[in-house]
Amino acid sequence: KAEKIISNYPQAKYGPPVVWPQEQTVPIYHNHAFWPFVTAYWLSAAKQVGNSAAIDQSVYSLVRGTALNLSNMENFDFVTGGAFAQINGISGPVINSRRQLWSVAGYMAMVQDIIFGLETDYNGVRFLPCVTPKMHSEYFQNSKALVLKNFKYRGKTIQVTVNLPSLSKEEVGVYKIGKIYLNDRPIEKDFVMAGDLEKENRWEVWLSAAGNKASGKIHLVNDLSPRNIFGPKQPRWKAVEQGGITVDEGKLKLHYDVNGETNIRFNIYRNGQLCAKGITKTEWTDPDSADYGDKTYFYMVEAIYPDSGNCSHLTPANFYCPKDNIIEIGAALMKNRGGNRVNNHHFENWGQSEDEIRIPSFAVKKSGRYFINAEYSNGAGPINTGVTCAVKRIEISEVGGSKPVAASYLIMPHTANWGRYLDSSSFQADLEGDKKYSVRIFEDDYARNMSYFDHYESYKNTGNGTKHYNYVNISKIKIYLSACTH
Repeated sequence: KAEKIISNYPQAKYGPPVVWPQEQTVPIYHNHAFWPFVTAYWLSAAKQVGNSAAIDQSVYSLVRGTALNLSNMENFDFVTGGAFAQINGISGPVINSRRQLWSVAGYMAMVQDIIFGLETDYNGVRFLPCVTPKMHSEYFQNSKALVLKNFKYRGKTIQVTVNLPSLSKEEVGVYKIGKIYLNDRPIEKDFVMAGDLEKENRWEVWLSAAGNKASGKIHLVNDLSPRNIFGPKQPRWKAVEQGGITVDEGKLKLHYDVNGETNIRFNIYRNGQLCAKGITKTEWTDPDSADYGDKTYFYMVEAIYPDSGNCSHLTPANFYCPKDNIIEIGAALMKNRGGNRVNNHHFENWGQSEDEIRIPSFAVKKSGRYFINAEYSNGAGPINTGVTCAVKRIEISEVGGSKPVAASYLIMPHTANWGRYLDSSSFQADLEGDKKYSVRIFEDDYARNMSYFDHYESYKNTGNGTKHYNYVNISKIKIYLSACTH
């Protein structure tokens, strides 16, 4: 699997982008960029699978970026290789740093872990150098040996000498390890325990010819035109009936649009599995959905460029559920301890450790498996940062029962303001049609967010100080039939 990933992941001349495909409207940073420290991880993986082409490409990327900028930059545009670029209607990297520590670490890892082959485990150390003929030719052409001096390891000092074979520019692959000496004594490739090292140590490795055996390939993308590197924009559900899904002659019909794209195809996923591909129209009827009254199907749509195969993000999952299969219990029917009920719509100032919400009784019409979540708002911060994602325990019990029949945690991230209501995370429960159930929402020892950590006492925004913040406005509990068991 690792060999296939290294061979098939798309990369450009200057380095492997950290995401693929690129997004059309996102500025250059993680998007449309490569990061030296990520390239260093890629290089490490390439060494592990012995892919000399990927090794050479990664070393080139790290050396080039550092040499041209005379510093270890944080990131680069992956099309131009520049530390800043305006291209394809976007620009960046929007944040960049010279002498970036993780880029420095990545470069050091290339030298120590790849070229000199440093490996450690809990007890020992060894050096298994990884040098290719191309590296030898481009960077060490006039060298017979490479030396790493004054390497400190567990109070010991090590000098590593890597003796190179005769250079042949036609040779491919990775040089083989011939013999290894430690303090003038031959050793095997095994780890050497720290206790077996002297205060000063001389490690010497002799490399031999690679044998002209090609080892691995890379997927180098030379055509960097927009449709070849970008994914299509995400399709949009049309505003018809239940989130773009209607019933047509007893089956479910999906309605979506191209979101400004041309010459694209669509793939349809049902309950996480690909069920239709290469669709050319902006509507599709599921031929296997006649039982939608007893089973809920979740659909997602992705767009595909047929010429490059690049795909969009999936749409948010939408489903069609007959009204008889949906139960929504509003705040007016809930009992609360803590907080204030506002306009029978939601509870405000609710979420302290001792606060609780209960639904005394509800019943489902059909026995089966149900999805359960909460409608909530959390205006404690913006959607892209913060330490105050609300987390609460929820338990479903039979009325009069002593133990929950289902339990989980409701995860309720920021909604940016208190007037914006979204759905929490969901969980599943098996419920019977001839029984009554109750709901309890509260806080236990695992219902925690980051504001509970001492580390965030000095945080600048909501959640700082010595008191934790786990407030949330809950307005509804929603219960949807997933699959009927009759």
